[in-house]
Amino acid sequence: VASYGFDAPLEGALAYTPHLEAFIAVAPRFRSGLLAQDLLELGLSASTIAGLRQCMIAPFASVAEACGWLYVHQRATLLHDAIRLELIDHLPEVADATRALRLHEGKIGTLWEELGEVFDTVARSTSVEDRIIVAAHEAFRTTLAWNHRPLPVERVARWS
Repeated sequence: VASYGFDAPLEGALAYTPHLEAFIAVAPRFRSGLLAQDLLELGLSASTIAGLRQCMIAPFASVAEACGWLYVHQRATLLHDAIRLELIDHLPEVADATRALRLHEGKIGTLWEELGEVFDTVARSTSVEDRIIVAAHEAFRTTLAWNHRPLPVERVARWS
């Protein structure tokens, strides 16, 4: 639920960033659709998923800013396989609800290499490098704040 509430608006912001697609195809990296399918598999209704609280992330003003946020988005994939295996080990009945965690299985190295090439192309000056770094720091701060926010009591009770 938390991942969906963060990833869906972030992916929307990336999709609407002017000129980003000229540097990288971002849609194949998006996982929020698979997260929604996983939530359906876990028993949430489509209307519940549609009503989930989402992090407010506006489209980015520049490709450099989007790159910083994309770095944070992609960094999470480094843990997906370990998380999926641990989850299935403890809760084998949820194995079918791990589509989002399997999205980049076997392709993580290639995806990181592609992202590095994009950074090399985009960051042609120290000022652009600085904008990417500042954006990545903002993305990390936003991610931490989102993941450590208290859940409303009625949601905790409903899903426990």
